[in-house]
Amino acid sequence: MNDDVLVYAYFFVGGALLLLILLGLIFSCSIPGLDRRSKQFFIPSFSILALSIIAYVIDLFVFRNPGLAWVERVVSFIETLLPPVLMPILTAYVLHFYHKNYRKSPSFFISIALNALLFALLVFAQFTDAIYSFTSDNQFVRGTWYWVLVAPMLALIAVNLFVIIRG
Repeated sequence: MNDDVLVYAYFFVGGALLLLILLGLIFSCSIPGLDRRSKQFFIPSFSILALSIIAYVIDLFVFRNPGLAWVERVVSFIETLLPPVLMPILTAYVLHFYHKNYRKSPSFFISIALNALLFALLVFAQFTDAIYSFTSDNQFVRGTWYWVLVAPMLALIAVNLFVIIRG
């Protein structure tokens, strides 16, 4: 399969995901039977996912253009930052589901701290090639310390699994 067919497939997948997310956002806003807490979870979640997919589609436009390297850096930052932002929202929603106050939950604060760590690592990554870099033709390359960027994301998943299993 040549690269052009793959890019068109990525555009198709990005468009399909964006359509599904927008439908979820519309239904979250308009379904009368959805309680306030569920709306507070679904509307921001679908909004963040929509922004992530928009960044993904922008990435498809710029990843082959070396003249847009600065856009690629910004988009990669956003693509990495936004999905983990969903985790504290999910933690708060699950804790509410189990009738626990998320404001007093260590799991929620750990989730927030892991997001702050991820943000700091992403900012650090902009000034070094150790975590990730871009080639002269604008291609994303994982550095030797890329796993350090992935670790907080995996820890966020583990925190939420712990909250769900512990109930």
